[in-house]
Amino acid sequence: MRVNQAVEPAPTSLEAEKAQQSLWRLLPRFRGTPWFDQLLANEFLPPDVQERRQLAMLQRTVARAFETVPYYGDRFQAAFGRPDIGRLSDLARLPVLTRLDIQAHFDRMQSTALKPGQPMLPTQTSGSTGQPVTVLHTVESRRMFGLLKQRELRWFRWNPEKTLAAVRSANEIPFSDDNRTAFENTFFCQTPHWPVIGSCFHTGPFCGMSCTAPLETQVRWLDHVQPHYLMVIASKLEHLAFGYQQRPVPETLEAALSISQELTPRMRAFVEAVFRVPVHQNYGINEVGIIASRCPEGGRYHVNTELCVVEIVDADGQPCKPGQKGRLLVTALANDAMPLIRYDTGDLAEAMEGPCPCGRTLPSFGMVHGRYNSIVSLPDGYWNYWIAFVGNFSSMPSHLMQYIRQFQMHLFRDNIFELRLALTPGRPEALIEYVKSAWRPDTDNPPAMRIVEVDGFPEPANGKFQMFTSDYITQPPIK
Repeated sequence: MRVNQAVEPAPTSLEAEKAQQSLWRLLPRFRGTPWFDQLLANEFLPPDVQERRQLAMLQRTVARAFETVPYYGDRFQAAFGRPDIGRLSDLARLPVLTRLDIQAHFDRMQSTALKPGQPMLPTQTSGSTGQPVTVLHTVESRRMFGLLKQRELRWFRWNPEKTLAAVRSANEIPFSDDNRTAFENTFFCQTPHWPVIGSCFHTGPFCGMSCTAPLETQVRWLDHVQPHYLMVIASKLEHLAFGYQQRPVPETLEAALSISQELTPRMRAFVEAVFRVPVHQNYGINEVGIIASRCPEGGRYHVNTELCVVEIVDADGQPCKPGQKGRLLVTALANDAMPLIRYDTGDLAEAMEGPCPCGRTLPSFGMVHGRYNSIVSLPDGYWNYWIAFVGNFSSMPSHLMQYIRQFQMHLFRDNIFELRLALTPGRPEALIEYVKSAWRPDTDNPPAMRIVEVDGFPEPANGKFQMFTSDYITQPPIK
């Protein structure tokens, strides 16, 4: 669908969504499963039923965490005893969980009530938008990703029988010896069905290329595979748009999905102007999953209430008023292995109230701020040094991690990195030695990195602390 100007979308309805769902043909082994029909029905529940349903899930999660997770049992007991959640607003009484809390208390955050031998599936953040952490998931928790991915693609009106292409990190593309296809001086993945979704539904083919391939190679590859849909990391989607400014875009392209980073309104407008197709977004984190998807009709983010509760709070942890920007906290409802309660994502979002024009009754929030780093402005390859470092840094033992309050990496224009560490008193020398050993870029001539210990960091004007800063980045402040 080519778009040259904004079109006012019409509201949807339960009947309209059922019609869209009928286009998605389940594989034989999943026919008759109620999962997808239940998700669809949840989208249009009366608001009071919606709230009662989420409250019941929240009460179960908090009670189970208090009883079976040592970290929460001790923390809640010391603060106020057994938590009493009678309303959704009572969640604000509980303490906020940070990335450092998870790293320092990883073992004690795991539930003691799981069955022996029950498989645990870890996810780990890249650290590109915050402190890297590992979270353990149950099989049921991880399954939610595919269910919620299909929900948002239905909202976006994607036809599952068509071709999907992705440009993202190589470890997020399902490469194997059987599907690796040569293209120019690199390879791409080619499978007969879409990843994740294709395990439940009949789909068209999928093609994927690593985002580290040269831009011109990516452009020529897309011209070659002629996809209908494009799934790309936000910054790389902007890169591709720059690459297509002076050449025709693939004639087959109908829509794009920006992932992994926040796509600013400026970026969205630019990409849509170049590709002349709608660009969709979701909001998710590896620690929890797909938290919300951007509504095509209303422009706000609808929360996946089967997965989580979202709060937009001020500096004191209290709910923001509609229209205000605040910290985005998330409470995971579907992960009994390692529940996260009032987890600070490190992102800012706008609080909203009232019904969405689309007709769905799922709770919602407005624009997300702060997840996008201007990687395009950095010297070639320098973002990878940061990614490699935080990957190593995330493996720091908890007995050392407990001394770290905050850290920030800065890149100066002379291309020297500076790691700023805010530490608690009494840190061992082994911590500094570990940090030095974590700086192991995979190159013969790594850039210099110096370590500076600081008392703390000033509060940013926009309320959003950045783990990575640079003299090259010229993002305007959020006002």
